[in-house]
Amino acid sequence: MAEASKIVENLEVKINHLISSHKAVVSESNKLVDKNNELSELVSQQQSEIVQLKEKVKMVKLAKSIEGSGEDTSKLKLKINEVVREVDKCIAMLNK
Repeated sequence: MAEASKIVENLEVKINHLISSHKAVVSESNKLVDKNNELSELVSQQQSEIVQLKEKVKMVKLAKSIEGSGEDTSKLKLKINEVVREVDKCIAMLNK
Protein backbone atom coordinates (compact mmCIF):
# COMPACT_ATOMS: atom_id res chain seq x y z
CA MET A 1 0.00 0.00 0.00
CA ALA A 2 2.71 2.44 0.89
CA GLU A 3 4.33 1.90 -2.48
CA ALA A 4 1.06 2.59 -4.35
CA SER A 5 0.54 5.76 -2.36
CA LYS A 6 4.09 6.90 -3.24
CA ILE A 7 3.39 6.28 -6.93
CA VAL A 8 0.17 8.30 -6.74
CA GLU A 9 1.98 11.07 -4.88
CA ASN A 10 4.74 11.12 -7.52
CA LEU A 11 2.13 11.28 -10.27
CA GLU A 12 0.37 14.17 -8.54
CA VAL A 13 3.65 16.09 -8.25
CA LYS A 14 4.47 15.47 -11.91
CA ILE A 15 0.96 16.46 -13.03
CA ASN A 16 1.11 19.65 -10.96
CA HIS A 17 4.51 20.42 -12.48
CA LEU A 18 3.12 19.84 -15.99
CA ILE A 19 0.12 22.07 -15.29
CA SER A 20 2.43 24.80 -14.00
CA SER A 21 4.70 24.47 -17.05
CA HIS A 22 1.68 24.58 -19.37
CA LYS A 23 0.39 27.78 -17.74
CA ALA A 24 3.84 29.39 -18.10
CA VAL A 25 4.05 28.40 -21.79
CA VAL A 26 0.53 29.72 -22.49
CA SER A 27 1.37 32.99 -20.73
CA GLU A 28 4.61 33.37 -22.72
CA SER A 29 2.75 32.56 -25.94
CA ASN A 30 0.17 35.27 -25.22
CA LYS A 31 2.94 37.79 -24.53
CA LEU A 32 4.63 36.89 -27.81
CA VAL A 33 1.37 37.23 -29.75
CA ASP A 34 0.84 40.68 -28.22
CA LYS A 35 4.41 41.70 -29.05
CA ASN A 36 3.99 40.41 -32.61
CA ASN A 37 0.82 42.47 -33.04
CA GLU A 38 2.57 45.54 -31.65
CA LEU A 39 5.52 45.11 -34.01
CA SER A 40 3.23 44.51 -36.99
CA GLU A 41 1.45 47.78 -36.24
CA LEU A 42 4.79 49.57 -35.95
CA VAL A 43 5.92 48.17 -39.31
CA SER A 44 2.68 49.35 -40.89
CA GLN A 45 3.13 52.85 -39.46
CA GLN A 46 6.72 52.99 -40.66
CA GLN A 47 5.73 51.85 -44.16
CA SER A 48 3.14 54.62 -44.26
CA GLU A 49 5.75 57.13 -43.12
CA ILE A 50 8.15 55.89 -45.82
CA VAL A 51 5.50 56.49 -48.50
CA GLN A 52 4.90 60.01 -47.16
CA LEU A 53 8.61 60.77 -47.08
CA LYS A 54 9.03 59.51 -50.65
CA GLU A 55 6.29 61.91 -51.73
CA LYS A 56 8.07 64.76 -49.92
CA VAL A 57 11.31 63.86 -51.67
CA LYS A 58 9.51 64.04 -55.03
CA MET A 59 8.16 67.47 -54.12
CA VAL A 60 11.56 68.72 -53.03
CA LYS A 61 13.11 67.46 -56.28
CA LEU A 62 10.37 69.22 -58.24
CA ALA A 63 10.94 72.42 -56.28
CA LYS A 64 14.69 72.24 -56.90
CA SER A 65 14.12 71.73 -60.61
CA ILE A 66 11.84 74.78 -60.66
CA GLU A 67 14.52 76.91 -58.97
CA GLY A 68 17.19 75.95 -61.44
CA SER A 69 15.26 76.23 -64.68
CA GLY A 70 15.61 80.02 -65.15
CA GLU A 71 13.35 81.36 -67.93
CA ASP A 72 10.99 78.41 -67.80
CA THR A 73 10.29 79.07 -64.13
CA SER A 74 7.39 81.43 -64.71
CA LYS A 75 5.82 79.08 -67.27
CA LEU A 76 6.21 76.14 -64.92
CA LYS A 77 4.71 78.09 -62.01
CA LEU A 78 1.73 79.07 -64.18
CA LYS A 79 1.25 75.44 -65.20
CA ILE A 80 1.40 74.32 -61.55
CA ASN A 81 -1.15 76.98 -60.57
CA GLU A 82 -3.40 75.84 -63.41
CA VAL A 83 -3.19 72.22 -62.26
CA VAL A 84 -3.91 73.24 -58.66
CA ARG A 85 -7.00 75.18 -59.79
CA GLU A 86 -8.21 72.14 -61.74
CA VAL A 87 -7.74 69.91 -58.70
CA ASP A 88 -9.63 72.44 -56.55
CA LYS A 89 -12.50 72.43 -59.07
CA CYS A 90 -12.61 68.64 -59.00
CA ILE A 91 -12.68 68.61 -55.20
CA ALA A 92 -15.47 71.20 -55.20
CA MET A 93 -17.47 69.08 -57.65
CA LEU A 94 -16.97 65.97 -55.52
CA ASN A 95 -18.18 67.82 -52.43
CA LYS A 96 -21.49 68.77 -54.09
